[in-house]
Amino acid sequence: MQRFLERIAPVLRLTRVSSAFAVVANAWFVVLWVRGVPTEPMHLDLATRPLWLLLIATGLNAVSLFGFGATLNDILDRRRDRLLRPDRPLARGLLTEQTAVASATGTLLASFIGAALIDNNAVMLNAILAAAILVFNGAAKFVPAFGFVALGCIFAAHMFTPASRLAFVAPLWVILTQTTLVAALGHLWSRKPPRASSRALAACLIGWIALSVGLVWLGWRQSHMLWPRGLEPWTPGVIAALALVMAGLVARRAMGLGIGPRMAEKLPRYSALWMPLYGVAWLLGAGLRTEAIIIGAVALAGYLSMSVLREAYSLIEHPLGYRR
Repeated sequence: MQRFLERIAPVLRLTRVSSAFAVVANAWFVVLWVRGVPTEPMHLDLATRPLWLLLIATGLNAVSLFGFGATLNDILDRRRDRLLRPDRPLARGLLTEQTAVASATGTLLASFIGAALIDNNAVMLNAILAAAILVFNGAAKFVPAFGFVALGCIFAAHMFTPASRLAFVAPLWVILTQTTLVAALGHLWSRKPPRASSRALAACLIGWIALSVGLVWLGWRQSHMLWPRGLEPWTPGVIAALALVMAGLVARRAMGLGIGPRMAEKLPRYSALWMPLYGVAWLLGAGLRTEAIIIGAVALAGYLSMSVLREAYSLIEHPLGYRR
């Protein structure tokens, strides 16, 4: 068992599987929302299909595409990581480049299998997202004016995979905004080159505005109704409160650790933990309590897996000695 854990742990760290629950929660939220809201254009398409199949397909697609992006990032950054992130499995030599390439290939193929179980539109979108991930990791992330908002766009666009004609785009806008902001803060706090100038941040803001307008246009095009009639009026307030709580926790943590690379590494974890909570709030606002419980369970499972895997990595890499 110990040998198995020692072999599998570097692969799990390479794919950052402990944070993949966030994209699973985003995809599952869309499935549950569309099935539960009759005004959605694809309501009948998803409501007439087995829920278990949709959850398996979207979960496989989300985890695999996330793993592909994380693995590709480490492959392309392996030389840079030896200087800036020597703790990464590939940079430390815990994995060979052949194993990393095999992992990237396998996760990419698995993402297409999951997409194929959804529909043809999902396969096409998966191909576009895979290409976007390649461009992001190969070039865009080194251009702050474009990279931050590009990452937010990838996270938000992935939520169209289960339902390409999704009409309610406000949840996607929240994910777009949070991911873009977290990427920008993480880059600034980690002090990685290239430096994000004021012009780059202004260009990022313009890109975020343009994407926000594009999302509104897509939602209006699908149903001519940007806000569902059955959604409780208190829902936006809860979403805003959740975002403020996250900001407060990040600020408190930053006061303890200081603004720097360590805090920059924790930002994506906070973001991953918060994404399912937004889904819970949207579903409760629409009166979909059972669906909200499902997403809440994903959030709890994600928190537990993140904690357990962190302890497991620590024990494997720094085993406890025996006292005599």
